[in-house]
Amino acid sequence: MLKRRGFTEAKLVSDLTVEKFDLGYDCVGAAPSVQNLFNFVEEHIVIFGVLRGN
Repeated sequence: MLKRRGFTEAKLVSDLTVEKFDLGYDCVGAAPSVQNLFNFVEEHIVIFGVLRGN
């Protein structure tokens, strides 16, 4: 499905070593998760979050 939408590759951060990507997507929203993504993304990071409470 990702390739049909124009993405060429999708990987989990835990599977990465030294690769760099143009786009990273974080659904966790925790600071350590986002900070780790900065190590592998050169261009854009999308952070998806859901507000809790009122």
